[in-house]
Amino acid sequence: PLQAANIAKIQNVKIYTIGTGSTSGEAPYLVQSPLVGEFFQNQPVRIDEETLEKMATMTGGEYFRASDQQQLRNIFNEIDQLEKTKIEDLGEHRYIEHFPLFTMMAMGMILLEVFLSQ
Repeated sequence: PLQAANIAKIQNVKIYTIGTGSTSGEAPYLVQSPLVGEFFQNQPVRIDEETLEKMATMTGGEYFRASDQQQLRNIFNEIDQLEKTKIEDLGEHRYIEHFPLFTMMAMGMILLEVFLSQ
């Protein structure tokens, strides 16, 4: 993650990171079992807040922490208000294929060679 953040920094891309869930605790994960099929089982999880903060800091972004859906919505709204980047539309490129002309010329030369060699 830090290598990707470094590349983003070089290209002047800000990264805004959001930590969701628990810093220490458990979260339900879907587990597949050949005997009982799919079921949810609590697994220990830990958010790596230190890495998330480093990624945001080194790119000029910001780290946010969300513990529920409402906080997450508020964070998305805040990030949306922070800054807008204008994107330049380079337009649509239309390519003209020239291979049919050269294919026909090559076929003509092959036919000419066949007739002249007899």
